[in-house]
Amino acid sequence: MMQQPMYQPERPQKPRRRKGVFGRFMRGYLMLVGAGTTIYVLIQLLVKLFVEIEAWMGPPVPMG
Repeated sequence: MMQQPMYQPERPQKPRRRKGVFGRFMRGYLMLVGAGTTIYVLIQLLVKLFVEIEAWMGPPVPMG
């Protein structure tokens, strides 16, 4: 069984850098722009995929 040391040296704490309102705004803005761009690109890829599938299947064959 290990014994805990009686004294644990304190680690010096680094002062926290406060980000201003502008930094918070930019971070949120960039996150929204990135999410919107990702959704836009995924929708464009789905549309292209469906167009390619339709072209690959060819014209519909009449059943009568």
